[in-house]
Amino acid sequence: WVHLSAGDLLRAERESGSENAAMINSFIKEGKIVPVEVTVKLLLAAMEKNPGKKFLIDGFPRSMDNKDGWYSVVGDKAEVAFCLFYDCPEEELEKRLLKRGETSGRDDDNIESIKKRFRTFKETSMPVVEWFGSRGMLRTVSSVQTVEEVWAATKRVFDALESGKKEPVPKPQVVFVLGGPGAGKGTQCANIVREYGWVHLSAGDLLRAERESGSENAAMINSFIKEGKIVPVEVTVKLLLAAMEKNPGKKFLIDGFPRSMDNKDGWYSVVGDKAEVAFCLFYDCPEEELEKRLLKRGETSGRDDDNIESIKKRFRTFKETSMPVVEWFGSRGMLRTVSSVQTVEEVWAATKRVFDALESGKKEPVPKPQVVFVLGGPGAGKGTQCANIVREYGWVHLSAG
Repeated sequence: WVHLSAGDLLRAERESGSENAAMINSFIKEGKIVPVEVTVKLLLAAMEKNPGKKFLIDGFPRSMDNKDGWYSVVGDKAEVAFCLFYDCPEEELEKRLLKRGETSGRDDDNIESIKKRFRTFKETSMPVVEWFGSRGMLRTVSSVQTVEEVWAATKRVFDALESGKKEPVPKPQVVFVLGGPGAGKGTQCANIVREYGWVHLSAGDLLRAERESGSENAAMINSFIKEGKIVPVEVTVKLLLAAMEKNPGKKFLIDGFPRSMDNKDGWYSVVGDKAEVAFCLFYDCPEEELEKRLLKRGETSGRDDDNIESIKKRFRTFKETSMPVVEWFGSRGMLRTVSSVQTVEEVWAATKRVFDALESGKKEPVPKPQVVFVLGGPGAGKGTQCANIVREYGWVHLSAG
């Protein structure tokens, strides 16, 4: 495995003289935290320099913001095997750090700094440990034992991982479908379902069904709506994920989602690498044409929002909240745009070309780089064990700190 350190990568980048270096130094000079996206992109770049390797990322993610940043930037480009947590009582850690302070010369190996570091770890890093635990993605090793005993326990964890190697299993494939109101998404989604056998999911329909189900979730959703609050994106994404799990082996069109950058971040935070987003399909149409269509529809639809005032408001909302999502996918080469100014038949012909290209490009799943996050309180012995893992299993060690 390869051992990566985010801190080492940040320090190296600061000294590189790059455009990134100036920006990082500016943040540090002003006493601001370097955005997590910068750190994650450095980790990703280091991983791309070691194709075919597996990675130990040491001391990262240190916070829920770090974890969300990882899944938002990396998405399904890498597979997180688990988080390895070295568990040790504070009393033992304190004793070790004070002992180390006698010879280390480190400014932070004093009792006041140590107590502060423990508080920070407990408040910001333990929620990450618990998050991985709640998903069955946590491996805990007690580091109260001798170095040799800790290594024996660590070795058992990695022996189990290495012996459990399997051929990569295809993950459910997802296409997000976006477009302004009246762009014709529903019509084209129905065509795709009929022609290619994809499953069409609507976040709005799933929320409505859940509200009427009488479940615990229903009460919570209705409470949010009653108080005029937005339903948390995690709730919506979990409903989408549950619907996908009911259709194993299928591919999914998710219509009208993600509507905002918060939706997009929520997707990658909750779903992580459980599904593969092929691309975002965007039906592009000028506002003038959309307005004409919606006013025409309003003559017979009976919909309250098919009037000029509501239509203008919906356009503004789409432009301000959804277009940044379209641009985000575009910046990652994950956008397919179809002009929906044409006739329904012409739009379908263009849509069909997009899906024919996707279907004909089927490949055997390619193994993604495997990642293990390594966490533990200050002095828990992460560095020693990471060095052992690198030597024994050939992983790459990356350190965020």
